[in-house]
Amino acid sequence: MDADFTAGVLDITVEPGEGATAPLTFVNLRPMQYQNFLEEINDAGNGNANVDGYDPKPVYFQPVVVENAGTLPAYIQLSVEALDMASATCPEGGEKAIAITENADGTETIVQSSQNGEAVCTNGLADVLKLVLFEKVNGSWTPIADNLNPDSEGTSYTPGLALPAGNGEQTYVVGAYLPETAGNEYQGKHFHGNLVVKAFQTDEGAGAAEMATVQWVKDGETVGSYLVAFPEGETTMTLKPDANKLPAGYVLADPDATVEVSTTDKTASFEVAFKADGDGSSEEQAIWIRSAEDFSKINDNMDGYYELGSDIDLSGMIWEPIGGAGSKTEKFTGTLDGNGYTIAGMQIKGEKQMLHVGLFGYCKDAELKNLVFEAPQVETNRYGGALAGVVSNTRIENCQVNGGSITWDYTKGECSIGGLIGEDTGSSVLKDCSSSADVTAVGTAKNKVYLGGLIGGLFLNSTIDGCTASGDVTMTGSTQDDETIALGGLVGWVTGTAVNSSASGNVSNESAGTAGKIYVGGFAGSLSEPAEGCTATGDVSNTGSAAETYVGELAGNEDMLYTDGDGSSEEQAIWIRKARDFEKINENLDGYYKLARGIDLSDVDFQPIGGEGSKNNFTGTFDGNGYKITGLHVEAAKDEKPLKYAGLFTYCKNAEIKNVVLVDPQVTTGEYGGALAGVLSSTNVENCHVIGGTVTWDDTGGSCYLGGLAGVAGDAIGDSTLTDCSSTADVTAEGTATSVVYVGGLIGEGYLNTMVDGCTASGNVTMTGDMQDEDTIALGGLIGWMNGTASNSSAKGNVSNESTGMAGRIYVGGFAGMLSDPAEDCEATGSVNNTGEAENVYVGEFSGNDAM
Repeated sequence: MDADFTAGVLDITVEPGEGATAPLTFVNLRPMQYQNFLEEINDAGNGNANVDGYDPKPVYFQPVVVENAGTLPAYIQLSVEALDMASATCPEGGEKAIAITENADGTETIVQSSQNGEAVCTNGLADVLKLVLFEKVNGSWTPIADNLNPDSEGTSYTPGLALPAGNGEQTYVVGAYLPETAGNEYQGKHFHGNLVVKAFQTDEGAGAAEMATVQWVKDGETVGSYLVAFPEGETTMTLKPDANKLPAGYVLADPDATVEVSTTDKTASFEVAFKADGDGSSEEQAIWIRSAEDFSKINDNMDGYYELGSDIDLSGMIWEPIGGAGSKTEKFTGTLDGNGYTIAGMQIKGEKQMLHVGLFGYCKDAELKNLVFEAPQVETNRYGGALAGVVSNTRIENCQVNGGSITWDYTKGECSIGGLIGEDTGSSVLKDCSSSADVTAVGTAKNKVYLGGLIGGLFLNSTIDGCTASGDVTMTGSTQDDETIALGGLVGWVTGTAVNSSASGNVSNESAGTAGKIYVGGFAGSLSEPAEGCTATGDVSNTGSAAETYVGELAGNEDMLYTDGDGSSEEQAIWIRKARDFEKINENLDGYYKLARGIDLSDVDFQPIGGEGSKNNFTGTFDGNGYKITGLHVEAAKDEKPLKYAGLFTYCKNAEIKNVVLVDPQVTTGEYGGALAGVLSSTNVENCHVIGGTVTWDDTGGSCYLGGLAGVAGDAIGDSTLTDCSSTADVTAEGTATSVVYVGGLIGEGYLNTMVDGCTASGNVTMTGDMQDEDTIALGGLIGWMNGTASNSSAKGNVSNESTGMAGRIYVGGFAGMLSDPAEDCEATGSVNNTGEAENVYVGEFSGNDAM
């Protein structure tokens, strides 16, 4: 029999936490006390809290995401190494040249000592700068390594847990701390270095670092652990427990305890104890919940501050919602922080008077965060969700429901149920929450029925932000005449605001009887305003009957939300909701257009906007709102010549295009081609992205201008700007040319005065065609031929010219084939290859004309 063996893969990637490709940059650092430094970090970890009044504003913190994209779990080790500035380039051209004069009164006067204010960069901060590593512990960014910079007595850091295989990831924050002892001599100095991440297999003897295990032990039971690497070359070390790594709700029995470990005895155990209850008046005085019985403490003080101190299993009991579930439910007005612990097996029966059902019955002016529910089984007679039946003016953050079901089965009254919350009456915030519970209504209502994968109803002044739902939402019950049924994958009925959220479950209304109105949508049944940055991918169906029925892929009433204006301004925008709506643009090429949702063009015979030729220019504004346009196909019919101008648009002039995302486009052109447009003349393009796909030139005779985003930016009449754009499409020229061939990962040609800033391309750029007229070939990872300026941009794809025939000149470069001006703060990392022949051949790692 066949026997095949494949080794596992270690594949660790490190990216800035904002998803950018730019280096981590820390700006305008100032000396300060350590405690003040810790107070600067904001809640998100991606910015700084107290920076007003500074110019430029200081940047002390930058998030970093470490991802394991391999097939093996891996330990990682983080460290920092300073660059050797004798061989490295300072991105700012040198440090400030500072002269210090001591005055008679002991003060100092500082002036720039040279006319241009610059000096050779010496990495002058290296011996004083502390690089502090933060990790989110119990919901707060906590220092886990005091200093990674070895030049200022720092050491590497090894996290306590392995990253799982297959996209396991961990987010850290690197903080740049300049101690208050740093004197004036450090003004204007720099530190340039690399964040180094080493990966090791998790099994001993396979190249892994020697690791010791620190265990937290209470009453003989291990309640947590983390790993510590032995110093290189050492076989023993003395460990002191790191209290920052304690599970929430525990304290060290002896904070000064130490244990010596060796490579033959690698486990250090430290006794821990429960944190004592406070009076519940604040976070510092929290009351701890560690068992089902402990929840009764909340009923004693519904305004207190509570935290979970362990996972809690509610299996085998019927849960009574905190505060009660009947018409006289007492409202919870305090704070509950779950600390990421799990509440498993919660079961609630929908008996009579079970009107407000969940862990809580009703929450008002409360805060609920970091709670995880595992497989809850919740039945209600009116309002129900795993966390609460009803909330009002309550902040709910980072709460999730994994599996389980929420069910309404009653014969009168109304219904508002969701995976997490039944109904919000107004002024609440749901942030970064999720549910995969199935939500089902099988009863007979005499009033409204609102069902949502996360929440049934969300009312005035409330917001959903960054939330997801993936459970199925189903209505098989009925309601009386003139009443409303609203079903949505995330939320049933919305008069508040929903942003940056998504639903992927199937939504199905199979109601009996005849309702007054039925709203069914993949994201929401009914929205009061457009949901920015929101998507739905589940199936949507309705078989119910009503006097009025509204069904939509995103929202049942989505056609009512997007009322077209006359296209004269943003306030009068014309909305693009479906593939056929793109035809509206040809009717008024000077209008203002907005994308209302993601659109799939995979099965559409799409004709580029503007038609064939350069006379029907798009001269208006198109805002994609960050939604995805998937599966754009532009190619010639069989046996016909390819379009001269090919892309979503043919030719744009004096236009503005922004926030467009094109996924897997397949574009073939006869001369000018890109996923977004063939030509961009005097056009501003911002935050537009091409993800995957191909752009191809395949014609006989003539010239070729080809790019992942656009063929040409700018022309002899006017310049264009491209800001914060990217493409990962492969770009290939395979035709037969009798004139110039300009091919780039982002744009083929940047004409006079065109500006490219903050852009990237990572697709491969290839020329395999034939050059018959001794003209010019220019290939670049970002730009083929550039007569404008490029800054803060990069190219990662491989660039290869394999042309046949004899060209006049060939330019091949990793970033650009030919640059007319130096490109500031730009880089290229792909391979560069040329096998083509020409009278003059110019090949460079960055640009073909590097030497020139």
